[in-house]
Amino acid sequence: MRLKSLSLRIILLSAFWSLISLICVAYFMGELYKYAARDTLNELLDAHLYQVISNTNVNTNGALASSVDLGDSRFKELYSGWYWVVFPALESDGAPISSGSLADKKLVFPSDDEVLFDVEFYRDYTFNGLNNQKLIAVERKLYLDEGEKLYHVVITSNANELEAQVNDYRFVSYIILGILALASLISTILIVWLGLRPLKQVPMAFDKILNGEEEQLSGDFPSEIEPLVNSTNLLITENAKIVERSRTHVGNLAHALKTPLSVLLNEARGVKSPLANKVNEQANRMQEQIQYYLDRARISAQRENFSAQCDIAQTLERLVRVMERLNPELEFELSISPESGLIFRGEQQDLEELIGNLIENAAKFARDKITIYAELLSEGKKDIKGGQVLLQIKDDGIGLSDDEISKVLKRGERLDETKPGSGLGLSIVKDIVESYGGTIEFTRGKPSGLNVSIVLSGFIKA
Repeated sequence: MRLKSLSLRIILLSAFWSLISLICVAYFMGELYKYAARDTLNELLDAHLYQVISNTNVNTNGALASSVDLGDSRFKELYSGWYWVVFPALESDGAPISSGSLADKKLVFPSDDEVLFDVEFYRDYTFNGLNNQKLIAVERKLYLDEGEKLYHVVITSNANELEAQVNDYRFVSYIILGILALASLISTILIVWLGLRPLKQVPMAFDKILNGEEEQLSGDFPSEIEPLVNSTNLLITENAKIVERSRTHVGNLAHALKTPLSVLLNEARGVKSPLANKVNEQANRMQEQIQYYLDRARISAQRENFSAQCDIAQTLERLVRVMERLNPELEFELSISPESGLIFRGEQQDLEELIGNLIENAAKFARDKITIYAELLSEGKKDIKGGQVLLQIKDDGIGLSDDEISKVLKRGERLDETKPGSGLGLSIVKDIVESYGGTIEFTRGKPSGLNVSIVLSGFIKA
């Protein structure tokens, strides 16, 4: 699919939006899980905190004593990050006690100024423990056994375990969301393909018109593009009417002028005088000029009929057979590239007049041989099988100089007055080529002769 493709645009935009949405969802899900896991952990630590408080007292000697068993082996595993500690607010009030996981090590907790207690003498925080171990702690300050000494009770957990839990959740969620993104992309492609599939009927319908199989767009089109199809069919109908009117006017003009000119010529031929000769000469020139401009009008009208087409090989073969009979002393070589069904996008009569004039001109100056060549220069999109057709006519005559080549396409210009003709043939050729948006080029042949190269729109008929 090309970048300008509507399907590709929809797929890329859908994929981009889905990607952004899933990234945002993955991020916020991870953050929500992180906060939820932290709340759950705080609730667990609070429960352990109250268990430690309820099972800790001050003995008769004024020392702290505890019989707490939290039922969690991590509080017994050495330096696990899961600790409980009870210590007096004043060091002079006694020694602290702690879980077996802390052994004889001491933790340095934030001061009351660094992390404030709330109105219930409670706080939670994160700090660095042993060997810069990151710990999460909940702490309460209270009086034990209704005594007068103030004590701190702290429960900690290993923050790395929480981070690992959150990371595991994120990893799993990324995998699930990645699968969802892939499924969404595949479903988008299928939806776009199925949804836009009816649009493919439009170029297929146009191909039928270009191939001469239909005169209008026909088929079961989606309601969204029916107005476009109807407008196109109306345009085709109006175009055909314009072409038909143009042909009618051209025919009427030809018949209207034919009779008066014929009368003038007949009268002039019956009289032998300088005036009659001049009338005869000018009447003939009028006929040639009228025919020239009638041909131009016909070409312009026919060019608007974009459904017109003709087989290039058949047209060239027919012209070569005619020219061989008219010029038996010359050899005609016809060469067509291997592609079968090479089609010219235009009227057959225009192609015949175009090639016929060039072959006739080449026959006037060729010594022994004329070569006619045709090939498809380049293909466009494979679905329309279009491109440009190259037509070449070569002769082995004396050729033309650069100055003569620049003059040869001028209307009425004759480089050799000894040869028959009006000088309008090549001018008509130029008009036909230009009316079809093509190009024509004259070059000197090697070692001699003239090469005429014409490029016109065409295609290979499927």
